[in-house]
Amino acid sequence: MKTTIIGSIRLGLVGALVAGDLDFASTGSISGIALMASGSKTFYVVGTQDSYATVEGIVARKDIKTVADLKGKKIAVTFASSTHVLVDDTAFSLFKQYGLGPGPDVLVVRKEFAEKYPNTTRAFLEAYFESVQLLKDQPEECAQVLTELTQLSLEEQIKVLKDITWYGLEEQQQLMVKPGSFVEGLQRLADFLARHQQIDEAPDVGQWVRTDLLPR
Repeated sequence: MKTTIIGSIRLGLVGALVAGDLDFASTGSISGIALMASGSKTFYVVGTQDSYATVEGIVARKDIKTVADLKGKKIAVTFASSTHVLVDDTAFSLFKQYGLGPGPDVLVVRKEFAEKYPNTTRAFLEAYFESVQLLKDQPEECAQVLTELTQLSLEEQIKVLKDITWYGLEEQQQLMVKPGSFVEGLQRLADFLARHQQIDEAPDVGQWVRTDLLPR
């Protein structure tokens, strides 16, 4: 049995999970909702590990100081992502009501893997959320390990970790169990995408949620 795990993916790598090349993935929820809307039943949503509500935005040249300075400029955005918002996510009604930004992260698992290896799935999720809890409780210690990867200064890395809202295992049941606030928010996001013709029809997001795979 070989388990393939990746830390952060977008639409192309979600396709890799659907194709069977990955077993677990962390991805923006819009990518997942798009696959749900296409009718794909090859994966489950099993949790949400973080919120970047105050740390996403535009990276710009130094001469771009305000929104008005963007007029006439070329802007590049990530495909199938919401990270091009001009204000932080707390300004959106979705966040005010459900605590979600316009594209929160979800943790997904390939359906075939989860059903064949449920104990392994739970063991991985237990270890995964233990590491998330470590990021939440001990950002200074974690930052010392991460700086080699990110090339940020220790001070910058600590600030990044503290700016992110981390959700450990204890929070998953509250957020994910239907009608948990996170799942409710994902449904409203799916409805929004359908209303603005970004997807053909809003899926029933709850059909993809499997909180019984979370360790107790």
